[in-house]
Amino acid sequence: MKKALRLWIGSFNFSHELVTKHTWAPTWASAKNRMLRRIAADHGVDFGVVYGMFDGTKDNFTVEMEVKENVLHERVSHSRNHHGGNGNLYGRASGDRV
Repeated sequence: MKKALRLWIGSFNFSHELVTKHTWAPTWASAKNRMLRRIAADHGVDFGVVYGMFDGTKDNFTVEMEVKENVLHERVSHSRNHHGGNGNLYGRASGDRV
């Protein structure tokens, strides 16, 4: 059985800038690896170089599980019927003046 995915947020002090990444992963270690791979790809460097920078010997990163309580996710429809029938968010025709 697969482990449940959790949302993780990581902050990395990479090359004198703070890089923040989010990822879905089952464990802390897999989340960290996914984020490091993205940082390597974004900056055009080898994964091993980035992994060596964040090997735990320095206090230069954090990876934490994102926890949100009492969050209601609503699905918003952007159909024509939902906005006055003319496809615009304000219920006015495109040529109407405000």
